[in-house]
Amino acid sequence: MKVMLFSLLIVFSVNSIDKCNHGDHEDHDGNNYSNLGDKIDLPINESVMIKSENLKISFESMNDSRCPTGVNCIQAGKAKVTLKLSKDDKVETLELEAKGLCESDDGSCGSEGKSSGYLVKLINVYPYPAEPKNADDKPAFVRLIISK
Repeated sequence: MKVMLFSLLIVFSVNSIDKCNHGDHEDHDGNNYSNLGDKIDLPINESVMIKSENLKISFESMNDSRCPTGVNCIQAGKAKVTLKLSKDDKVETLELEAKGLCESDDGSCGSEGKSSGYLVKLINVYPYPAEPKNADDKPAFVRLIISK
């Protein structure tokens, strides 16, 4: 019995540490939340809440024309993402872009914009497209940093 309880404690602890290390968290209502200045990984059609600001960011849509790895393209293309920022009763839409042929995670691939009084920096859009496409390709997500 003690071994089973100890095992459950270890699994719970590792899961909690893993969530804390990724910058976004989940509260008891199942809502994702983060803090200003954190790197946020936001999957398409999902939202994150910055509780201290009462700010909700949603990844609404994406148009990805980036040149896939393994393909010769005339243009590098770009990924255009649409985000929705909601604060109190005000809702604003923001479009940001990530460059094609750019796979860096240092912020040089993405654009930034202001909305609802916040600076939204798109680090990049993941995963970068590749040929051939696999059925097990992961859904798109953006990496963002929100600041004032």
